[in-house]
Amino acid sequence: MIFMTDDWAGVRGYGHGGDYPGFHSIMWILPERNTAVFFSLMAEYP
Repeated sequence: MIFMTDDWAGVRGYGHGGDYPGFHSIMWILPERNTAVFFSLMAEYP
């Protein structure tokens, strides 16, 4: 898996997200804030 980098209000974040039919997920890590978030959803587009 490859991590993308982004900057939110001066805080560096690393993450990756993706979609598959009926499934969506995203993960972001903010080392400077000692925070990580992972969302995983089962959903279909209308």
